[in-house]
Amino acid sequence: MLIAAECEARIGSVENAVDYINRLRDFRIMNNRQLSVENKALMIVLDERRREMPFTGMTRYIDLKRLNLEKRFQKTITRKADGQTWILPPNDNRYILPIPPRVLEYNPEIPQYER
Repeated sequence: MLIAAECEARIGSVENAVDYINRLRDFRIMNNRQLSVENKALMIVLDERRREMPFTGMTRYIDLKRLNLEKRFQKTITRKADGQTWILPPNDNRYILPIPPRVLEYNPEIPQYER
């Protein structure tokens, strides 16, 4: 439903996008207050997607990678751990997952991605 809502929002079909979100929220939220939005449908869809899948890190990773291609959604990720700061700018090569060694064993001619 979230993918369909995002597609509807991107083509400008705001009413359909918000309808998808409201149906999804009806399943999840008791006594859901229906949303009615005009120009912010895409942002509502993306916010709802973030709330709907908070514990699936891979989904968030894929969304970040996909949305970083659009200037308005680019995000720089900054994390601090053990006194060190890690920064992941938009469209960085580190968004590319390496090909697993086991796959490379089957076909060593596959080039490893630059990271």
